[in-house]
Amino acid sequence: MDVRPLDPADPALAAIEEMLGEHYRSNLASYGALSREGTVLFACFEDSQPIAFGIFRNYRDPELHVGSHIDLDQLADILQMEEVGLYQVALLHARHPDRLVETTEALLAAFEGWLVEHYQRHGIFITLFEKGNRLARPLYKRLGFKKVGRPSSLMRFDLHRSDRFFRKIPPLPEALVVRFFEEVGEAEKESFAECYRTVFLRSARPDPSSVFSALTRVVSAPDFDPYLSCLLWSHQQERVVGFMLAQRPEPLQPHILVVGLLPEFRGQRLPLRCFPFIARRALAQGLSRGTFVTTQSMVVRLAMRAFGARQIERIQPYLKVG
Repeated sequence: MDVRPLDPADPALAAIEEMLGEHYRSNLASYGALSREGTVLFACFEDSQPIAFGIFRNYRDPELHVGSHIDLDQLADILQMEEVGLYQVALLHARHPDRLVETTEALLAAFEGWLVEHYQRHGIFITLFEKGNRLARPLYKRLGFKKVGRPSSLMRFDLHRSDRFFRKIPPLPEALVVRFFEEVGEAEKESFAECYRTVFLRSARPDPSSVFSALTRVVSAPDFDPYLSCLLWSHQQERVVGFMLAQRPEPLQPHILVVGLLPEFRGQRLPLRCFPFIARRALAQGLSRGTFVTTQSMVVRLAMRAFGARQIERIQPYLKVG
């Protein structure tokens, strides 16, 4: 079995794109593979044919922190060190499921070898949000990956059941309004990038233009859902003060990717008060259920009580440091 990194001219990319489309309804552009500095793509070959691949993304890319549940405060110093390679395993996939463990081990070994050549020290995150990563979970423990941060709860909610609870949820304050992505302009998007930077990326300290560029790619991705993604706009302050972004990983099941709110607007249950706007749109499209991920036990309890959500999985991120 031959394992090697791929470049943009490699003919094997067509086969990998085909596997991504068939199994994940996605493409390499969705993962930033080969399109941004720092994203690395490795593939396993037998008889000159790709049988598995791994996508490894630079964790310094602000786009990776959309919906991330890693505590950036713990990584503030590392994020500033250019000699340290900090990467996230975005996806591991084998053409044949019974080869996943074997090929994953080979892909990770090859990728670690690449990191040793390019950096003095390195760290690799496994977030377990993708099917291939989940299936390889027992292997991570054997290879020395350690649990990091708080586990996340993957929650599922029934939109038809949720509709009965909407009238119990208080309306938004008069000064705040929900604006969906299909109707916002560039000024609102720039304000959204600054809001996102304030909420999630203070430790990483990226410049505003890099955050705007990263978020532009997020909202342009094939699985981003502008119809169900919204910004919370303050008329008084004339800026975005919160946001709720949705994906459509499956045609009939939306996923709330990330929710953010400026610190001074917290404590008013504003994300819950925005949810009916999104849910009614989803119901109008014939959608019956959706999912979201949270690390907050209070959010889990509130979602269960307010609109009958239930926890379907606990997701524990892993980190291996070299």
